[in-house]
Amino acid sequence: MGERKRMNLRGSYTAIVLLAVLLSACTSFSVFKEEFPKFKGKHIDTLIAKLGMPNEETSILGKTAYIWRTSEHFTSLTPEISSSTGTVGTTPVVVTTYSTETTTKKLKCQIRIFVDEEGLITNGDWEGSNGTCFRYSERLKPTSSE
Repeated sequence: MGERKRMNLRGSYTAIVLLAVLLSACTSFSVFKEEFPKFKGKHIDTLIAKLGMPNEETSILGKTAYIWRTSEHFTSLTPEISSSTGTVGTTPVVVTTYSTETTTKKLKCQIRIFVDEEGLITNGDWEGSNGTCFRYSERLKPTSSE
């Protein structure tokens, strides 16, 4: 019975972590949708001050693009229960085995911001999985002094 309780706790822990990741993803993208338009027409330095130094500066179709990216591995444990039946002599026996399956996924976030010749932000885009963009969305949230 102690093993069964441990399995239930592992399953609960996995569900809580997954829920937190999913909820933070919703928060990340709603912050991006709300905050990124406020930077349009401002100098790229204002966004760098919020997000930190970009990972890359490149040229795409004649425009300068600043790219922030991050990735992480998310590991989840899924409880598995299997049963086998048989007999010992003439007595029926049921054997239950508890185990966990480990699944690892790579989660990514990428933000691309395009600027004109003067360094003024013209547009941008982002893509990501789950809560991986959270580190950037938290930095974009307005502070009480803004």
